Amino acid sequence: MTTFLELANRYRQFSFDKPFPEEGICLWYEDSSSSGNRYQRWKGIWAYKKGKKDENVIDMERVRIETKHQSCDWSYLFDHIHYGIIIGTRTLAAVQECLDILKNDLPPEDDGTKLRHVNRLGGVNYLSKPIHHDWELTSRLSKILSTAFFADSKDGTLYSDDFDYAYKSHSGWNRSC
Repeated sequence: MTTFLELANRYRQFSFDKPFPEEGICLWYEDSSSSGNRYQRWKGIWAYKKGKKDENVIDMERVRIETKHQSCDWSYLFDHIHYGIIIGTRTLAAVQECLDILKNDLPPEDDGTKLRHVNRLGGVNYLSKPIHHDWELTSRLSKILSTAFFADSKDGTLYSDDFDYAYKSHSGWNRSC
């Protein structure tokens, strides 16, 4: 039986036993801090359970505007689906499609032959059949998930209204350096 956790662990190690964090969960984060000097500048949006008092609560339209150009980061995607922050119908359907693909997947046996794999940067690797199959499968699942994620994001149906979203930022000189 293939589970959501097994799908998520193809990309990164997850543990879905943790309750929703009291300090909220980061929805989007951008760090424009300078590495050459001490000037720090960052901004982000955090999701909180409804009713938590925060002075910078923003509406869903602002959330959609701020996150319009975000990336499909695996570390956020699976946590956000698990906690119910991402509820986009296409994204959830893509997760189910990926789970069905994994259930019906039959990896090839290793017979000692090497297959040629060209990565996105043009590098060539010669891999055993099972590893090549695994890499190709992960790439296929990634395309399905990211296509659905960006479609829901574009339509504005990606995030749940059941949370409060707060905008936080900081800009200034760091005195600790």
